[in-house]
Amino acid sequence: MAQETCSSSSSSNQASSYDVFVSFRGKDTRYKFTGHLFAALDRSGIHSFEDNRKLERGKDIWTELEKAIQKSRIAVIVFSENYADSRWCLEELGKIMECKRNLQQIVLPVFYEVDPSHLRNQKGSLEKVFVKHEKRFGVGKVESWRAALIEAASLAGWDSQNLAHRCESKFIEEIIEDIVSKLNEMTHLTVAPYPIGIESRVQELNKLLSSSSSEVCMVGIWGIGGIGKTTIAKAIYNQLQGNFDGHCFLANVGGDSKHPEGLIHLQEKILSSIQAKDNKKIILVDRGTTVLKDRAWCKRVLLVLDNVDHQDQLDKLAIRRSNFQPGSIIIITTRDKSMLQLAKVDESKIYMPPILDYHESIKLFSWHAFEKDHPNEDHAELSEQVINYARGLPLVLTALGSNLSNKSKDEWECTLKTLKGIPEKEIQEKLMVSFNSLCDTQKELFLDLACFMVGMKRKYAFEILQDSYPGLKSDIGVLVRQCLVAIDCSNRLTMHDMIRDMGREVAHRERSRLWNHEDVCNVLEHDEERKLVKGIMLNCPGVHDLQVDAKAFSKMHQLRVLQLNHARLKGNFQCPSKKLRYLEWYAFPMESIPADLYLENLVALYMPYSSLIELWTGTKILKKLKFLDVSHSYHLRRTPDFSGIDNLEVLLFNNCTNLVEVHESVIDLSKLVTLDLKDCKNLWKVPLGIYNLQPHVNLSGCTKLDMVPSFGFKSPLTTWYSLRISSEVPLGNVGSIRKLLTHRISSEVPLGSVCFNGKLFPQKN
Repeated sequence: MAQETCSSSSSSNQASSYDVFVSFRGKDTRYKFTGHLFAALDRSGIHSFEDNRKLERGKDIWTELEKAIQKSRIAVIVFSENYADSRWCLEELGKIMECKRNLQQIVLPVFYEVDPSHLRNQKGSLEKVFVKHEKRFGVGKVESWRAALIEAASLAGWDSQNLAHRCESKFIEEIIEDIVSKLNEMTHLTVAPYPIGIESRVQELNKLLSSSSSEVCMVGIWGIGGIGKTTIAKAIYNQLQGNFDGHCFLANVGGDSKHPEGLIHLQEKILSSIQAKDNKKIILVDRGTTVLKDRAWCKRVLLVLDNVDHQDQLDKLAIRRSNFQPGSIIIITTRDKSMLQLAKVDESKIYMPPILDYHESIKLFSWHAFEKDHPNEDHAELSEQVINYARGLPLVLTALGSNLSNKSKDEWECTLKTLKGIPEKEIQEKLMVSFNSLCDTQKELFLDLACFMVGMKRKYAFEILQDSYPGLKSDIGVLVRQCLVAIDCSNRLTMHDMIRDMGREVAHRERSRLWNHEDVCNVLEHDEERKLVKGIMLNCPGVHDLQVDAKAFSKMHQLRVLQLNHARLKGNFQCPSKKLRYLEWYAFPMESIPADLYLENLVALYMPYSSLIELWTGTKILKKLKFLDVSHSYHLRRTPDFSGIDNLEVLLFNNCTNLVEVHESVIDLSKLVTLDLKDCKNLWKVPLGIYNLQPHVNLSGCTKLDMVPSFGFKSPLTTWYSLRISSEVPLGNVGSIRKLLTHRISSEVPLGSVCFNGKLFPQKN
């Protein structure tokens, strides 16, 4: 049996990332101090893993320990009397100090019944231990261990021999408090898995930030896509956010603002983050601008606007120096320097991040390709070639490193041959290496995401895509591992602008997916190209004279995604594609959905602000439809028959001011999560069983309802509904509502609630 190894533990919130790694000598402390430490970690909600087995030494075990150390936010080293006797403890120690230098890992030494100066001086018994190690492992290896021990023992830590720490339980309690405090203080935004070069760039940016509390500081980060602007902004935001009355990091302003009501959503996000929520929902962008001035910017704030690309974004978010309180800091990242000039950012306050130097490039690439800070010896020359092609661009190094990870040398050489055929100026083309490594299905999926679904909730995207991609979850996993797609903390699909643009350029060449107004018009005019189209995303708010030839869609049999917001039709609309999954058409111009539009495979149908009087006549069998939004359709008179649409989850009819009737089949929609009828002011007929619905049913603002729907009796057992009358209810309705104030209903009625005039009516037991 091999000599006892140095045991270790990791605390984890997720399977692939850790809060704490504990390095300790099991022989000394496993069944006393360290055992109590693990128990305290568990009690504190830090879920710890402790391997109580005697681990056999081996490459696989060490590889797992290396990964655990690398993915830990804090490393705790429990130095005990015989810690340095163990080769495994010293290996862990060396790796921990490497991660401290390269990954800014926090290291917390605990000196358990051992003098820190004894570890630093390395005399006496410790000297004998290292002499023994030199005979077995060589002078070079032992010298690196000695250096790591001196470095770690010189750090501020916890000393059990301190008189104040004689009580071991109190000692552990204070250590846990320190760990929890450090975890709470650490980054709230994920900066980068391997933040190579970030610290020096943050220091440079910090020099531009004014420490004066009497002025507003506006700083710009300007550079090409992929240079690390967003990553640097996240890092500085994490560092500074605790010093302000309010703070907000607004990611991808340029992309989000282009969605319908995108600027309103950005305004609401700011208000939510700054905790200055207005008491009324923002409906108009201009009102939101006023609210930001009055409610959000009245505090001393830290604001980061990422990826600004249009003046309208600055104007509507009230980004003007005079609007902010003294001491506020506003940081704007952009590819377009003119945006900073429009925001009145001083030239001296514009930071251009440099590309990574050679050593930084090697480290960043190696972490992604080999999970360490240098290449494998047999890949050193090949790695040099990749570094030369990447030219210090972090995004390219990350993408290529992730792509080449765990690949054979033959695959590396094949990739490098591909790189040699690419002009050095065309950085986007270098990213094509990752795209070209995908299988055909994954390429198709990536193009769908790049063209149509960036920013969409993962759940919705999966619902739309799952029929087209049987291995969807697996394929998404491949794209995430290749750094082509990411899923943010809000469960939205995200993609770096540069990678998105690369995907869109591929689709542009293929004419398969269209989002540009000019491209859409060109393809619609040429018969030979229509057959190739798989998706169209056209959003032209305010362009009311945009006309689309309706017949052009008749040959698009591959069409899966169709967005024609604010477009008008010329001729009779025909779209027979049986692959259509997603249809979005703000301001749909027709009075009903044409019979020639094949809806049977639709998952989502969005037609707010439409001219619809009715969606369709009769019953439609739409087994896959889950999301239906015709809100703000002011001409709509009644809802359709839902009896053939039994998988519906979301139904939005809010502000359909001429809606008078909801079809009784709505009460049979067992999977419905949301039914919104808010502000349907002429609604007077709803099914009596609407209270049986499990979701939140919103009837607020439905002032023509004479009374809340009747509640029938099903058994002698009773429960009570407490009905609260809103001040918005017209006086003429009060009498009829008063009759219901003590209405008794069956206890068999499912739990749920009905909203009437802004008030919820919950069941009481």
